[in-house]
Amino acid sequence: MDENERKAEYQYLDEIRTLLKNRIAELERKVSGHESDIEESGYKMWDELTHVIRDFDDVASLTLYDADIARQDDDYRSTLLELRNMLSLYRIPYFGRLDFVSDRDGYRERVYVGAHSFFDRKTFEPYIYDWRTPIASMFYDCNVGPAQFQSPDGIERGKVVLKRRFKIRDGQMQLMYDADSSLHDDMLGEALSENTQARLKVIIESIQQEQNRAIRDEAAGDFVIFGAAGSGKTSVGLHRFAYLLYRNRERLSSKNFEIVSRNGVFASYIADILPELGEEDARCTLFDDIINRILPQEYRFEEYYPQTEYILSAPDGDLRRQAIALKGSSAFLQFIRSYFENFTFHMPDIAFGDAVLCSAQDFDRRCADMKRERPFDVVLAHARDYARTLLEDYCDLHKKEILNQIWHSDGEFFEDEYEEEFIRRRRDSVQNTLAEIDARNGLSIVPLYKTILARYCENLPNGPEILAQTAAALESKNLPYEDAVCLSYLAVLLGQFEPNLMVRQLLIDEAQDYNAFQHAILKKVYPHAAFTILADPRQSVFPGLGLKTEEELLALYPGCHSTSLERSYRSTGPICALASALIGGSLIDYFDREGALPQVLTASPAAEALRALLAGGELSGCQTIGVICSTAARARALYEAADVSGTLLTIPDQELKPGLVFLPAALSKGLEFDAVLADCSDIHDPNMLYLLCTRALHKLYLFCENGVPEALESAQGLWKKREI
Repeated sequence: MDENERKAEYQYLDEIRTLLKNRIAELERKVSGHESDIEESGYKMWDELTHVIRDFDDVASLTLYDADIARQDDDYRSTLLELRNMLSLYRIPYFGRLDFVSDRDGYRERVYVGAHSFFDRKTFEPYIYDWRTPIASMFYDCNVGPAQFQSPDGIERGKVVLKRRFKIRDGQMQLMYDADSSLHDDMLGEALSENTQARLKVIIESIQQEQNRAIRDEAAGDFVIFGAAGSGKTSVGLHRFAYLLYRNRERLSSKNFEIVSRNGVFASYIADILPELGEEDARCTLFDDIINRILPQEYRFEEYYPQTEYILSAPDGDLRRQAIALKGSSAFLQFIRSYFENFTFHMPDIAFGDAVLCSAQDFDRRCADMKRERPFDVVLAHARDYARTLLEDYCDLHKKEILNQIWHSDGEFFEDEYEEEFIRRRRDSVQNTLAEIDARNGLSIVPLYKTILARYCENLPNGPEILAQTAAALESKNLPYEDAVCLSYLAVLLGQFEPNLMVRQLLIDEAQDYNAFQHAILKKVYPHAAFTILADPRQSVFPGLGLKTEEELLALYPGCHSTSLERSYRSTGPICALASALIGGSLIDYFDREGALPQVLTASPAAEALRALLAGGELSGCQTIGVICSTAARARALYEAADVSGTLLTIPDQELKPGLVFLPAALSKGLEFDAVLADCSDIHDPNMLYLLCTRALHKLYLFCENGVPEALESAQGLWKKREI
């Protein structure tokens, strides 16, 4: 790049900043005007409400005012969104440029790529292309040479003749270089070396080719993204949401997108991503809240994290541990599905008084005919709708006759109560028939669950003990988590929960931690949604919980397509090398960023070693430090013993904050810290050690006060011993 090119780039940046400044001023004036218009319309509507509403015309007039306020509110929100995007561009207008020469007409198009689009309002000439536009995809996928992209008119072929990267901060050009320069890896390494905040970061400046393919995947159906820790799965999933919102703007909004999470810690960690990418935030739903809405109100249940604590502290032969593994297994799920595949319906007459609208035999035959081609829950829903429709139509058709019966009945009704009594009888006839359908077919979830579990446990060694333990829990109505999940699955299968029909795209992070039943529940609760599923089975660390292999997960989503992100970008080379060795050596590719060897501290109790590290000052440059233990109980004990300034994070609804944080392994899933201090004194599982190691970006310390675990011993040379 010669000096003239450099000057031209600086000049273009100055021009863009001036144009952005002018647009921001226009939007600020527009926002102020919108506020005044909405306020004025509100006053007019309020003034109208102070008068008596006399007729339909008055109601229509107020409806127009309401529609006008809603339209102005939409305009106001749209203006605010653009203003936020322009302010973002004013700080970092763009981060890349590519020059593309089309084979079709030989025209050389100069494409500056940024977080949002910016164009001339009169000529629509683009100054900056949104990173999600089709032409911008070449910035991530192509080097200088032959290239193509999917334009609205089809595939556009040509060649990239220039690809340039920029580092612009607060409107100031800090660095520019051509992408074929040796600076590229250095700049990626520098970006990865930055300290993290207590929030996930936007990665549009450093999206890698394999990540870009996953983000822009628009194939129909469910999409499973496997990836090593630090490969950017969560970032890819959220950036994919932003991409799909951009591509489907006319028919989808953020209300059609939802994220399912295990805890509020993760929800707070990802909260800023979609807004920073110029989109309204998608709703983040906790899985346990879904269970809470499904189960009958009289039941309380233990939540997920207490279950993980139990699993990690219970001995290997513990009866409940065996029950947890059984009740969450794909085999038990398939047994239940087979039970309903072979289910024979026994239906009552559909009758109102003495009038039989459909005999039990005809109703049975109707359901049996449907059952040959449709699943149980569809047939059951149809049967209920059929009974309801027959009864309601009959009542409406014979309303005069029924009212006459009420008139001549022994009941004493005032004249204005006859209509109410008709409605009650109509409603009761439907409810009584639906209740009889459930009673004849044994469709009460608790007895049904007992029946199915008893059949499944018939030939199991500890079957009777598991059944007795389950019966006692069901009787107390204070359910273990595993039973709450199974009952919830039966409830949605029996149509006892209203599905969410609005959500069209659902994101599940850490999907390996959801068992077969939980995945099945989500498919029932969100029947119209395409799922984006993020998983790393190597991080399935709780015995008997979740899914251990890629094959198990894929089997739950027949017809899905999948990809793998096997390169890790989070941790330094030495940390990645140790993590890889813990789970088999050559399984993980990683960006080899410089860093210190992980340190294993064995001579002192963990609390003393922690205090010494903090006092020594070697962690002073870290903005986030995670002190991770196997369980919440151990995290609390270490926090109290260390007696240092920090935050104890053991409740799933807490928000992750900067600084020193004590937390259990279960809550560390998906998070990253500048430094990790892991208490490995009671940890021997290589996968758990892998999980803890891969939370660290730059520095890793492993406290092993009871001796070095065997998995770490076998990785000697990839860590150094230290005594404090």
